[in-house]
Amino acid sequence: MLNLQRYNGTDSLETFLSKFNNMSRYLQWNKDDAMYHLCGSLEGAAGQVLEGLPTDAKTTDVIKLLQTRFGTKLQVERFKAELLARRRQPDETLQHLYSEISRLVSLAYPSKDTDFTDHVGKEAFIRALDNGPLQLEVMKGEPTNMDSALNFATKYEAYKCSLVSQGTLSKTSAYMSISDDDDRPKRRSRAVNAVQDTGKDTAPQLSVGELQDLLAQATKGIAALAAQSGETGKDKLGARKSSSSRKNSGARSSGCGGCRRYSGKKQDPKVDPCHNW
Repeated sequence: MLNLQRYNGTDSLETFLSKFNNMSRYLQWNKDDAMYHLCGSLEGAAGQVLEGLPTDAKTTDVIKLLQTRFGTKLQVERFKAELLARRRQPDETLQHLYSEISRLVSLAYPSKDTDFTDHVGKEAFIRALDNGPLQLEVMKGEPTNMDSALNFATKYEAYKCSLVSQGTLSKTSAYMSISDDDDRPKRRSRAVNAVQDTGKDTAPQLSVGELQDLLAQATKGIAALAAQSGETGKDKLGARKSSSSRKNSGARSSGCGGCRRYSGKKQDPKVDPCHNW
């Protein structure tokens, strides 16, 4: 026997009302039957709309109260915010994420056409994947809607799991995000620590990226030392030239007096070239 599912106000009201109308037509409920089944299916916050309801209330009256409190037209902004903030959980499957994004898109944009919702759903699904390599692979496929984006994401994860199980790809590399892969300061720090760690008997295992960063850092350091050494050499050479010039100038200025003070006697002009007669 068909039973109408219960509604507590947390799920989509439009979905619940669609099921209610379809079941009412199929089972050919009259007005009293429809009112009874509708009121009997409400619980929790949704059931509170029945409080103070007039005895002569009709099915349309109850539906209006539900739409006022739980209708998507009054909660569009909330659903848009949830769609923007939705991210894939650690153990969540791609199919479940796809279903949740589809539900939020239909609630956040109830009156939009298919082309618009396909585009918004595709972008929201890729963003919700929250994994750099996976998002990149999906975008490479240039999906046109959520279905194609789900197809690319499912294939990528299937290939990745196959390579990990075969040992061709490590589990750490498979789940490494783009932000971690481009974190050059952290890679450089790990490389330097590995080189400085001399207590281990085995050589440090560095990735290609870490070796490249370490080599680039060493090259920059050598260039800086060379430039500093060149400037220091030029400064020393200039200082030596300046000191020599001062000595020669002092000798020329005090040569004649020095000769007279040294001898203390009148010198022969032929012998003392500094004496000016």
